[in-house]
Amino acid sequence: MNFLRLLRRQKPNALKIDLSRFEQDKAEMTLAHVLELVPNYPEEPRAPFRARGMPNELIEGLMAGLRKAGLDVKSAPPQGLKICIC
Repeated sequence: MNFLRLLRRQKPNALKIDLSRFEQDKAEMTLAHVLELVPNYPEEPRAPFRARGMPNELIEGLMAGLRKAGLDVKSAPPQGLKICIC
């Protein structure tokens, strides 16, 4: 019998919990690798996505994922609002 089927029969929620923890660990390791390659990435994490013309809704979804991985991502200013530091 397949190991995953056996595990699901014995403990239906155990697999979900283990996969969730695995995904969190993987996200944290990936973020650590990105920060090794681009140490200043946290300064403006949206910039690479904006440069490629991605829609703001998609970018904010990616930022939510980065927050879950442990990056301190600031909220984006409301759309249509331009910030000028003069």
